[in-house]
Amino acid sequence: MPKTIIKNVAQQIGQLTGEIGEDIKKQPGEMAGKVLEQMGVSAAPAADAPKVNLEEMKAKEAAQSQQAASQISKQLEQEIDRLRKIREEQLRQRRKTSTAPVPPQEVPATPTSKPSRRFGMWGRRVKSAQEQAQPETAGKRVGG
Repeated sequence: MPKTIIKNVAQQIGQLTGEIGEDIKKQPGEMAGKVLEQMGVSAAPAADAPKVNLEEMKAKEAAQSQQAASQISKQLEQEIDRLRKIREEQLRQRRKTSTAPVPPQEVPATPTSKPSRRFGMWGRRVKSAQEQAQPETAGKRVGG
């Protein structure tokens, strides 16, 4: 029950603030009309003048925004063309270097008549960690 009362009060406050805001928006125009009537000037032409100015301003703004958009699109096209030219030049340079003649490779040394007597293809035997931890005489028969 108390929650519904609070919700109703909040809705009423929201409606009141909306109405007050609308009244405040209308006041400057009404005040200007009242002042003009007091001065003896009719309010009807004054009401038409802002509409014309508003329409003219909208037309000017639309023209300016269209002009700005066309200017930006021209700048973008120029930038795209510039970047495209740079990319084409880079590709030309790559093609030029890739088609350049390859220098002849050095001829490997002639092999000796006898292959060396070593362990495998690395040339020396590598001990494992377990073998390195044992003393050299471990596992060998020692005569005495």
